[in-house]
Amino acid sequence: MKQLLFVVLFLLSPCFKGSDFKIIKSTSQDWAGGRPEAGRGTNYQVFMVAKVSSENLVVDKLWINQDYYEVKILRKGFNKDEVEFQKRDTIYVRATKLIKTDRNGDPLPREEIVQPERPFEYNGVAILGYLIKNKRKYKKIKELEKLKFIAYP
Repeated sequence: MKQLLFVVLFLLSPCFKGSDFKIIKSTSQDWAGGRPEAGRGTNYQVFMVAKVSSENLVVDKLWINQDYYEVKILRKGFNKDEVEFQKRDTIYVRATKLIKTDRNGDPLPREEIVQPERPFEYNGVAILGYLIKNKRKYKKIKELEKLKFIAYP
């Protein structure tokens, strides 16, 4: 009986690995403002189901290719400033690449921001950094679904 229990637990152990949240989908969406000086950019979103509450999970870092982004975590279907969530809530992380432009639509010089180095080399598309019960972890994202371009009025 103990051997059977051991075999079952061994076979199920991959199901528990990475059990902090489950990524549902990851997207990127290019956009541009209606006037040349409105700028352009890309919105990135990672949708996930939390397997713990916001007391135990803080998603705070995102690298897309070589670029680092500050992220905002939101709860799907709730106030935009909502950051508290419970186990099994659908949440998402949002980051934006913003290219400010002048009256001719040409890119303006960017502020140089010290970007933290990626925690490890990875040939996928993104790395998501988070704290689970104050322990630093990372999750790899292999691909981003490219959504339709948005041309704002």
